[in-house]
Amino acid sequence: MITFKQILVPQDCTESSKVAVEYAAELGTIFGAKLHVLELRSGRPEAEIVRYATERDIDLIVMGSHAVQADVLVHGEMRRSIV
Repeated sequence: MITFKQILVPQDCTESSKVAVEYAAELGTIFGAKLHVLELRSGRPEAEIVRYATERDIDLIVMGSHAVQADVLVHGEMRRSIV
């Protein structure tokens, strides 16, 4: 059975990240996991996310996605960097 004890959700105040926070909170409730909300502020958010996740032994990272094509390309590349 899959279990998650530490869930990270990066937050950049976009609508998609707000939805991701709600989704991550629900997963946290289901799994009894601690929810970490990371406010992104640096110019290299993927490095900040990976550093935070590594330092805190995060089991799951929940990220939003954007509907606008240009944002998908940028953030899709960021997700590939993290994975």
